[in-house]
Order: sequence, then structure tokens, then C-alpha cells
Amino acid sequence: MIDVRNIPISDIDIGGRLRQIDDGQVESLKESILEIGLLNPITVYAIDENRFGLVAGAHRLEACRRIGHDEIPGSVVEFSDLERQLAECDENLCASKLTPVEEARFVARRKEVYEAIHPETKRGANLENARVDSLATREERAPRFITDTAAKTGISERAVGRHAERGSKIIDEAMALIQGTPLDKGSYLDKLKDVAPEKQVETAKQDLENHSNPRKSYGHLSGATAQVGQGGIAGRYKTADTQSRSEEDIFDRFIALVDEIESLSLADLVVGAGRKRAVLGQRASSLADRMSELMEAIA
Repeated sequence: MIDVRNIPISDIDIGGRLRQIDDGQVESLKESILEIGLLNPITVYAIDENRFGLVAGAHRLEACRRIGHDEIPGSVVEFSDLERQLAECDENLCASKLTPVEEARFVARRKEVYEAIHPETKRGANLENARVDSLATREERAPRFITDTAAKTGISERAVGRHAERGSKIIDEAMALIQGTPLDKGSYLDKLKDVAPEKQVETAKQDLENHSNPRKSYGHLSGATAQVGQGGIAGRYKTADTQSRSEEDIFDRFIALVDEIESLSLADLVVGAGRKRAVLGQRASSLADRMSELMEAIA
């Protein structure tokens, strides 16, 4: 049974969170709360008799704090530490529009937590799973991480796998450097994940500098990414009048476009009846036909 009560805001500890507060989202919530009230309680757990830890609802909590409320409705749950972390990841992946860096960090963290709770779902655990099948049916075992995450968040399994790979291969310090910058793109993360971990921070710093000064060379990169004035990790961020339609540049832009399309949820595409709905249907159909042609061309 969930215990919902009014909790003093001063008694709530937000702890260390993967995502920072977005001022724009907080201000929008403030307007909504002032107009119609808080529709959904935040979720907390009891630290002791007088202190609570935040599980989900950091933006709602901050909005109420800025409005000047002393208390906020909260659902008090009994979660383990791992379950609380899983809930935080799901809350953010479901409810917010995240940048590619944030998606990668949340999905990678969710994978760590999920596999800690369900170690039988880890890759390589199949042999051990076969031994426990005599004690538990396949249906009783937890689904694999990608399947569970897709079901809980609405993100496609393919996108979940891509986010998890980026988050696991790129170190936190490099992620923090590029989060919220013009390099916070899926195509850039796909390049950076192939850079040796010990070189990722240096690479990210130089690419950020190069983005601010597009005439500098990109000689610090190797292989296909080291082509000066074209393609590569930073090549797609040149000014529009000098951007080259090189093979590498076209590849990066295509991957970025696919990332953007796959990030759309069904809720994002809900439109009312009329011309907009008809146009959306026609364009989606045309896009599907074009993608079929591209699939045949690269098969």
C-alpha cells in the first residue's frame, strides 16, 4: 500500500542525481501548479522519522519550493537502494526530453542497476540460467535488460542498445564536458565511444574548442576523423557556408537524423484531426518509402 502524505519540503533530501535541474521546465511547472495545483505527488522514501530521500519528482519539488510552498504531496515507498535508482532512471527516461548524453547516462546506469537486481539477465549468464530452469520457468525469470527498458520507457529496443553502448564506453568526465553543448549529439557520441577512454576528455575539450573556432584543424584525431576541414567528429559542426558534403559528413548527418526520429514517442506525434494530421500521415508514408529504398541500396 502506498502512503501518500504532505511532507515538509525542508525535510526532503534530493541526493546526488544524474540530471541537473532544468530552469525552463521548473518555470513551466510553476505556472501549471499555480493555475491547477500539483496533479502528481512526488515519490520519496523514509531515511528516518523526520527525513525523506527523493526518488522521483525533482522538478516538481523545485517548482513548489520556488513558489514558496512549505509542504508537498509525496508518495512514501519502501524501496531498496537499487530499486530507488531504477525508479529515478525510469522517471527521467519516461517523462522528460533528454539530450543524447543524458539518455546515454540514464540508460547505462539503468543497465547497471537492473543487472545488479537481476544478475541472471547479464550477457554470458545463459549457462547458469539453464541450470535454474529446472527450478523456475522461463516466464518467471526477469526479461533481459533491453526488453524491460523498452517496455517501461517506450524507447525502441534498438535505441536502448545504442544508448547503453554510448553510456558504457564514454567515461563520465567526457560526458559531463559535452552535456548541453553543441556536441551533445548522437553522431558525436558514436564517434567518441570509439576513442580510447584515456583520450576521451582531451578529445572532447579540443572538439569543443574547434567548434568555437571552426578554422582550426582537427589533427589530433586519427583515421577517418582526422580529415582537416571535412567529416570527422567535429567536421559536421563547421559553419554552414563551408560545410562539406563528404562521405563522413553525410554519414554523421544521417545518423543524427535517425536519432532524432527514433527519439519521438507516440505522444509526440499525437495531433488533432484536420490538415496537420493528414500532412503528417502523408509525410510519414513518404519517409517509409524512402527508407525502404535506402535499405535496398545499402543491403
